[in-house]
Amino acid sequence: MEWMEMRKINYSYADYTIHLDLISKTKGIAAAGNYMSNLSPLAKNKYTYGTLLNCCCMGIMEHKALELFEKVDQMGFVSNSLPFTNIMSMYMKLGKPEKVLSLVQDMKRRNISLSTIAYNILMQSYASLNDIVGVERVSEEIEKVDEDKSDWRIYSNLAAVYVKAGLFEKAKIALGKLEEKKMKPGTPHEAYHFVISLYAAIGQLGEVNRIWKTLNSVYPRVTNIGYLVMRQAQPQITRPNIAKKREY
Repeated sequence: MEWMEMRKINYSYADYTIHLDLISKTKGIAAAGNYMSNLSPLAKNKYTYGTLLNCCCMGIMEHKALELFEKVDQMGFVSNSLPFTNIMSMYMKLGKPEKVLSLVQDMKRRNISLSTIAYNILMQSYASLNDIVGVERVSEEIEKVDEDKSDWRIYSNLAAVYVKAGLFEKAKIALGKLEEKKMKPGTPHEAYHFVISLYAAIGQLGEVNRIWKTLNSVYPRVTNIGYLVMRQAQPQITRPNIAKKREY
């Protein structure tokens, strides 16, 4: 994108954020920060600051990320869940799930609605703290208050928590809800892969076969990852039964 600057081509806000992200990935956060400081006042907006914050969080630079979050908050740029989810994701990578809970409380105090991503991270934070009741409470909140915010990951996360805790019947119920509410046309391969793995984890081999058949009917060209998931889930199935379709 440097050739655009050399030719004096005007950037859009999207161009600035893309360039900022590229600089961060190729030259580092410090270079991205220098680029940001040299932007015009108009270009220093919630989009570019948001991109820089995301870069700091992705780089797990806790001090810089929190310092920047405070700055953009003072500038009035923290008006939705995105800045919070960036910080939440960073805390999960740092192994500080308890910090996520306080961030969510802060969001609620500000009347900022949680996004689907925020709900998923919140569930993961409770799971990391071995707080199954907390995970269930989040799931119930989504169903009662923000059903439109739920996706297949909400139920797969819930099922995975139950599997880890040995609560297989509850895991089956969560997987049933996932299938009933979220397994619709357009559901990605990844969702089927998770369901297959989770059913296998609780010994439901009949369900594993059923989901495998459904995956094959929805996506006639199953990915290599799909075949790998199935092999790992049900190793006793012979290769010819799994590899009926050509891999790509």
